[in-house]
Amino acid sequence: SILPGTLARFDREAPNYQKDGYNDFNTFYIQAASGTKGGSSGSPVVDCQGRAVALNAGSTSSSASAFYLPLDRVVRALNLIRGCRDPFGSKPESAYIPRGTLQMTFQHKGFEETRRLGLRNETEQIVTQFLTMESLLDESVGREINLQVERGGTPLTVKLKVGDLHSITPNHFLEVSGAVIHPLSYQQVSYPAFIILF
Repeated sequence: SILPGTLARFDREAPNYQKDGYNDFNTFYIQAASGTKGGSSGSPVVDCQGRAVALNAGSTSSSASAFYLPLDRVVRALNLIRGCRDPFGSKPESAYIPRGTLQMTFQHKGFEETRRLGLRNETEQIVTQFLTMESLLDESVGREINLQVERGGTPLTVKLKVGDLHSITPNHFLEVSGAVIHPLSYQQVSYPAFIILF
């Protein structure tokens, strides 16, 4: 079935589906009041010209809000996977899709709210979409970048090394007598409900 909808937001932070389960971070969705139902995840979202612009990623049962994943990073990943095929179309080698991280969680805030938080009026917004920042991080894994920030009304330039998100994402576990032992992921330790003992 085809559901019509009007896009309401292009910078919607990832919804918290579960208090202590997996929730996305540093991914900003398109939000619309289209009332999608379960089982439609992954369906294309098309514009008036029939072009795919996003994928249906989820919805809330308490309202008619639906969340769509923009295709920018999906297309990037697909192109990296396609690049692994040899010219004769044989089985591709394993594709590496770089994901840069500064191990922090970003939020979209409006100009008025940031002004109330102390952002100076003369400070201009250079990065207007998270996609710009995400692209910079993904292309800079293992390298240092200069990041301009403002703290307490004082502009600062800091040099940070961009980490590899895959290196802090568990990809193995150990099972011993029915117990499963595994490293904690960045996503897990970002929840304050976890107690970490060293």
